[in-house]
Amino acid sequence: MEVLKDGIKAVAVGVKGSKPIPDELVGDILKLIDWLEGFESDDLRVLEVRQRMASFLGTLFVKHRISSSDQTVLQKISKLRPQFKEKGLIRGGCSSHQMHAYICGGENMSSSEEISEILLQLLEGEKLTEDQAFQLGSKMFSSPLKYKASLSMAAHILRVRYESNEEFIGLLKAQNSSIDKTFLGSHSLKDSSLARTVV
Repeated sequence: MEVLKDGIKAVAVGVKGSKPIPDELVGDILKLIDWLEGFESDDLRVLEVRQRMASFLGTLFVKHRISSSDQTVLQKISKLRPQFKEKGLIRGGCSSHQMHAYICGGENMSSSEEISEILLQLLEGEKLTEDQAFQLGSKMFSSPLKYKASLSMAAHILRVRYESNEEFIGLLKAQNSSIDKTFLGSHSLKDSSLARTVV
C-alpha cells in the first residue's frame, strides 16, 4: 500500500492543490486498481487496500487541477464503469457516478444507503447540511470495516476541500456523541474543560 500512501501525499495538498501524481507511481496504481477489481472479499487485507484506494481516489477526484498523469488514473476508473459515463460531475474523463460505483459497488451498502448518497454529493462538489455531516461522522465512529472505503473517501474529500462551518459542527457533534458517557463520570460533555475548547 506504500504506492497509495505516496499518491495521497503527492496530491492531497488542499483546495488550491495542483501537484500531479508522480509518473513513477502511475503504473503501480493502475495495477492495484485492476487487482481490487478482481476481489469481492471480506479479507482484512483486501478491505484495507480498498480503504486506502478510496482515500487516494477521493483526493484525486476533487483536487484543484487535473494533470495528464491524474487523468490516466481517472480514465482507468471510467473504463471499468462505462455504464455511468458522463453522469454527474466529470473530472479528467471520469464521472462522479463512475467513481462512486467503483468504490461503493463492491460493498454491501444496504445498511448505509444514506452514506452512499452523501458520498455522491461530496464527489459532485456539494456541501453537506449539519445533519448530513452528523450522519457521516456517526458512521465513521461506528461502522464495520467493510463500509470504511466509502467513509474514507468522504473524509479525504472533506480534508482536501476543507469543511464548511455546518459540516464541521455536524462532524464535531458526531464525535462528541460517540464518547462513552461512563468515561466522563458525573460530568457532562459541555462541562468538561476539553469540550469547551472545541464546542
